[in-house]
Amino acid sequence: MKAVTPVEIKNMDLKAAKNFGLREDLLMENAGAALADAVQKEVGGSIKDANIVFLCGRGNNGGDGFVAARVLLEKGYTVKVLCCFKEGESKGFSLKQLKKLKPVVVEFLPSAFEEIIRESSVIVDALLGIGAQGEIEDPHKTWIRIVNRCSIPVISVDIPSGLDSLRGIPLGECVKAKLTLTMGLPKIGLLYENVTTYTGKLCVANIGYPEEILEDTDSRIEVLAEEEAKEFVPGRVNPSHKRTYGHLFIVTGSPGFTGAGIMCGRAAMRTGVGLVTLGVPESLVSNYQPRLIEEMPVALTETDPGLLGFKALPQILNWSHKTDTIVIGPGLSRASETMALVRDVVKYNAGTMLLDADAITALSENTDILNYTQGDTVITPHAGEMARLLHCSTEDVQEQRWALALEFAQAKKTNVVLKGARTVIAGRDGRFSVNITGNPGMATGGSGDVLSGIIGALIAQGLGCYNASVFGTYIHGLAGDIAAEEKGEISLIASDIINALPLAFKKLLS
Repeated sequence: MKAVTPVEIKNMDLKAAKNFGLREDLLMENAGAALADAVQKEVGGSIKDANIVFLCGRGNNGGDGFVAARVLLEKGYTVKVLCCFKEGESKGFSLKQLKKLKPVVVEFLPSAFEEIIRESSVIVDALLGIGAQGEIEDPHKTWIRIVNRCSIPVISVDIPSGLDSLRGIPLGECVKAKLTLTMGLPKIGLLYENVTTYTGKLCVANIGYPEEILEDTDSRIEVLAEEEAKEFVPGRVNPSHKRTYGHLFIVTGSPGFTGAGIMCGRAAMRTGVGLVTLGVPESLVSNYQPRLIEEMPVALTETDPGLLGFKALPQILNWSHKTDTIVIGPGLSRASETMALVRDVVKYNAGTMLLDADAITALSENTDILNYTQGDTVITPHAGEMARLLHCSTEDVQEQRWALALEFAQAKKTNVVLKGARTVIAGRDGRFSVNITGNPGMATGGSGDVLSGIIGALIAQGLGCYNASVFGTYIHGLAGDIAAEEKGEISLIASDIINALPLAFKKLLS
């Protein structure tokens, strides 16, 4: 699905009413129902233990909150609605929804605001919508400040109040939500890496826009939604055998860094590839054999003990012909001859290929090599590795993540997965996507190796480099979210992500 600007979403509402007879009040009802579902999931447990406080503004954002409050009241939940405006200031469809609420649960500009919300189990932020501009002023400013210091879970409606929906910057005070439920399509301002502090987990609610309206936008920025992700899951056929589902070759290994390739291979197996072979320095094979079960190690001729060099090139190219795709880089080392080997593999390999970690650093001396690859490629840099490729600072990369990733992808004819809190995927053909799954617990050693294994496995199964990158990033983040629910973000390690992959696929297929 596309990400849109505030102007585009307003035009969608007009088209929905004019061309399809979808009145704004019906869209508001749908949005409120979706919000009520999200609140129920957050509250959990029994109805009697829940105390839900809605903070509502006088616009349509508040209207969504009024609908959700009514739905939850009808289900027996304890609900309080605090209006950040004087009685009589609401209008339009929002006013109609306000009138449907029981007066006993509604308060306008309550003097005991902080005392009320401190007794809540969840706060719903429906104060300001996507039209907020300029510095946030009182009473909204004070309310937002109090909410942020209360340490109570917050669900924001459409966008956290106080966040610019186009530029992704806080307008002074900004709500820090645990979950943001955005309506219809994601807003561009929700997709920048720095805004995750405010958005928390980002979910998109289907509120009934016809497909023609959802696709009728000039935006080139895409976000993979759950329903769309299901279409990318590699299927199974009967009869079939292990080679039906691809063979991945991983070039990896150096003294002290054997774990990277092992995690990469395990993640690939959990992503459904039929076979995984690890090409490792010959003196390290004995280090890998006790730790590999389904994956197969193969010895590559080394130049120095534990390090690969030019002697391994013919073997790697031979394996690239025998397998469906190769991943090169995890735990490989930055020895000068190893770096030269990587560049030769990139130059002479005829098949698809993913480059990660030290292999990306090897390209920094000559990125033009990517222009001459015979097969489609993917590189998966973090911001520091991207900075090495571009010979700039990490800060420069972070300030222009989208533009730099897309520019590099098109200039070097490769697909770029620029990792981060909002990983961006830039295609060599100009396509561009931002991933919204994942959590801070995934900022842990080995997480990138797991991602490489996932994407490599999907390429080997025939998904194509760009689609494999988009879906691979999504399922990687989804598995991380599932793992975080069980382990918590603090204790999350890369192996937890691998172990959660079956549950992630199961969730998509359920």
